[in-house]
Amino acid sequence: MSHFNDDISIIPIINEVEDYPDYIPVSKLDMKSLPSTSLLESSLIEPTELKLEEAPIFALDRVQYQFPGEVSALQVCNNILTVVINKCRVLRIDLGETYQVEDIEILPKKSIDSIRNIFLDPTGKHLIIVTEGEDTYYLYEKWKKPKLMTKFRGINIQSVAWRGKQCLNDISTGLILIGTNNGKIYEVEIQPTDEFFKREERFFKQVYSFNDEMLSITGLRFEAFPTDPQKYVVIVTTPIRLYQFIGEIPLNTTNNEGNGMFYELFQNNTPNIKEIISFHKSSECHFRSQFHENGWPSIPKQFIWTTGKGMYTGELVFGSQKAGGSVINNSKIISYPEEYIKSSGKSKPIETVPLSVAITQFHTLLLYKKKIKAMCNLDNSIIYEEDIPLESGEKILGLRMDFVKDSYWVYTTQSLYEILITDEDRNVWNLYLKQKMFDTALSFTKNESQKDKVLTTQADYYYSQQRYNLSAEYFAQVHSISFEEIVLRFINKNENDALRIYLLRKLEKLKNQDLLQKKLICTWLVEIFINKLNNLSNKVEDEKLAYETLQKLSEAPEDKLENAKNQIKLMEEDKKMIQDEFKSFMQTNKEYLDKKAIYQIISSHGRTEELLIFSDLVKDYERMLVHYLQEKEYEKAINILRKQSSLDLYYKFSPVLMECMPYETNQAIRYLNYVINNLHNTDVTIHNYLLYLYAKQASNEDCGELLEFLMHENRPAYYDLQYALRVCTQYRIIHACVHIYSEMRLYEQAVNLALKHDDIDLAKYHADKVENNDTLRKKLWINIVKYVIEEKKDIKMALQLLKSCELLKISDILPYFPDFVLIEDFKVVLIFN
Repeated sequence: MSHFNDDISIIPIINEVEDYPDYIPVSKLDMKSLPSTSLLESSLIEPTELKLEEAPIFALDRVQYQFPGEVSALQVCNNILTVVINKCRVLRIDLGETYQVEDIEILPKKSIDSIRNIFLDPTGKHLIIVTEGEDTYYLYEKWKKPKLMTKFRGINIQSVAWRGKQCLNDISTGLILIGTNNGKIYEVEIQPTDEFFKREERFFKQVYSFNDEMLSITGLRFEAFPTDPQKYVVIVTTPIRLYQFIGEIPLNTTNNEGNGMFYELFQNNTPNIKEIISFHKSSECHFRSQFHENGWPSIPKQFIWTTGKGMYTGELVFGSQKAGGSVINNSKIISYPEEYIKSSGKSKPIETVPLSVAITQFHTLLLYKKKIKAMCNLDNSIIYEEDIPLESGEKILGLRMDFVKDSYWVYTTQSLYEILITDEDRNVWNLYLKQKMFDTALSFTKNESQKDKVLTTQADYYYSQQRYNLSAEYFAQVHSISFEEIVLRFINKNENDALRIYLLRKLEKLKNQDLLQKKLICTWLVEIFINKLNNLSNKVEDEKLAYETLQKLSEAPEDKLENAKNQIKLMEEDKKMIQDEFKSFMQTNKEYLDKKAIYQIISSHGRTEELLIFSDLVKDYERMLVHYLQEKEYEKAINILRKQSSLDLYYKFSPVLMECMPYETNQAIRYLNYVINNLHNTDVTIHNYLLYLYAKQASNEDCGELLEFLMHENRPAYYDLQYALRVCTQYRIIHACVHIYSEMRLYEQAVNLALKHDDIDLAKYHADKVENNDTLRKKLWINIVKYVIEEKKDIKMALQLLKSCELLKISDILPYFPDFVLIEDFKVVLIFN
């Protein structure tokens, strides 16, 4: 991409590329090398189309613009390009609007002085111009003419540390630091003004001086700590030393009074010093931010300092450092690339020192007299090298980076090149992979094929390190190796824990429609879990036995006993953890567990606890009740009855529980009465069960509660009469049976049953319950009289019954009296009638 516009005939050169087919045809692929698949693989890598040729990561793009003179210096910041022409003029070009080129005269053509260097702030608004005669000029973005800074006279500026992002309404430079060629540091603020008599130097003060005035300050940077805005670090470099000043900045610092912002930091804090004794006249120090916030670079993350021995690089970490500390982490010296030259017929490597360097996200650009190279920061390999075409008399001058827009530029005395960067991180994943930085490599993968390669390498690495459980986690994410091959790896090593982890993770990745695969894996996992629990149980028992044996020894050391006790505790914790994992597994996958197969596996190993867990999971409450009753764990049995709703199980197991735990049965009766009377429950099952509980604990002599429930005064009956009759008949509660017959309007059966058990009053009571049927009522009363005469042989009682029913007459009962009865017995009745 070019930053220039065709309106001023700035056209990028397009390199000709040989025409290749875009993709490799499928017929050319070696199908034998493709990974195998299996029944249990739920998803495979989609076939990817492989590009035969990719665009180079780095490429020089020459700008087709003829500079109106010889270039001697250049800076670019925030898309603003400033170029020194013929050492007396400055071109200012906004790369976003390239049709506007400002040509500003700095020095008169007849001047004996000349421009030596320029410094542009990150916003592209403030330009400092330094001459060979040690004069300094300042040019603001809207000015057409620079102003001479008189306070700067005699200062040979070598570096400038600009402040960060400015406020929109602030047109000053803010407080900045300036480094000179004789080891001095000045704190300065420049305020542009249109007033003729007002100076731009709002603040100017020397804040530090190094002892060695022969060493120039080649690099200068200050940053506030993100967690403590009052704490700053100032990084200063010379050709042989790197200094770090860390300290607090006073809150009451003003811009134009006192000592300024950085004076106390320099005077009160001892610097951290890194010294590399090897002079490099073109020493540089550059910084790069990893991220941008609202279009502006964040705190720098990388830095590079060029020395005579190589490039000193590292990361910047801002934490709790204090005076004398360092914000540089993971620092190292990287040698300059070697080139081979022929000497006496042999190739001899020599180290080549670059003219200038710049750092990108993953590479370092190195500029030489005739070429440019790019070195990968991850393995120090040269991944790009290109000669720069030069005309006669043309020289390469420098390499510049616009760290706001992340663009890179090479300039010569006649030309300008932009370094185009395409997909810089395309191979980074593979480099991190070679360094076994697996997580980082994974974050830079571009497609499923690359991701799979990283995961496969990571899994193989952990497997080779015998970290089988961890390798299983990653093998479960791999698609290029078949399920069967991975499983066999763990089986051959007898690594059942790793196998369990692998199967669990594969199970999570299977789709819902893979029903058969899920059932197979679930059944296998149950077997593995049960074996694991058996092994742990055996180990716990062995340890307990060893502990008990040790206790019996009179001379057993206390620490040895304590260690044995702790070992048992750890094993029991491991067992509990596996049990919890097994329970969670069954809960999650219960729909894929074959009931018959799982019962068979668990039962064959005698794992009663796990059998009950599974029974509870599949709601096989009858199996659980049988077990708890056999083990006489009645409370647990009652809890199981409470949590299920099958009436048949209540009928089947309540008699046993009532015999074994009568108190709990009474509690159940109280609860059901509350549900019926207070909550007005009308469920037949509830009413039937309460009736059953009453009948179970009732007797003929004591059945008041049962009769009270059956009579249901002032409320309808919701129990089943047939069921009630069957239960009361089973427990031979005659009063209840008679009442139920009566409720069913089977009055004759009710009376007969009462008479059968010699309860004449009960028979009389239910005979009188007949309504609107005098014939039936009379018949029932005759049956009662007949019973009294024939069974009781009580003539007087029989005659008294005539008074109890108005339908009876003496003539109705005479046929039932015996032949020998005396007339005197009828005397009272006859008088009454």
